[in-house]
Amino acid sequence: MLDGKTIAITRSKDDAAEFISLAEENHAKPLPLPTIELVSKGEKIVDEFLESVEKYNPDYSVFMSSKAVKLLFDTAKNVGKLDKLQLSVANTMVMSVGPKTTIALENEGIKVNFQPTTFSSVGVGEEFTQINAVGKKVIVPRSGASTPFLKELLNKIGIDVLEIHLYDVCA
Repeated sequence: MLDGKTIAITRSKDDAAEFISLAEENHAKPLPLPTIELVSKGEKIVDEFLESVEKYNPDYSVFMSSKAVKLLFDTAKNVGKLDKLQLSVANTMVMSVGPKTTIALENEGIKVNFQPTTFSSVGVGEEFTQINAVGKKVIVPRSGASTPFLKELLNKIGIDVLEIHLYDVCA
């Protein structure tokens, strides 16, 4: 079906490999054309996260992407604060949006307590509804380009949400 076709892969450089392989397996010619770049907010993200956990005292940590996990934990390793970060996250109940994010967390030594069956913000909201988390506090390390949908959804079901923006998405 894709034999000989040229397929533009517009994912970021880090994400393109999986799609390039799929295109090649289907005898298509992949053409990587990254249209976005993820730009970290720097080393300060680790301290910001740790300070926020200390002040906010969340019941849950929610990770919405493997990118957020990788960026936060890699930065913590680089600044010598991996142990503090691991302990900080482990002292909360951890929710992962889906299997790739769960694997990324487990690779960092973090036990995932919850993963919704629908891998989306809606799925996260459904999971929190099922576990009756009304009145609980949640910290969400994520992209600065994220929509307010998750925060608004969780607020509507009675959950207090603090988002920490780790990176921006640039076109």
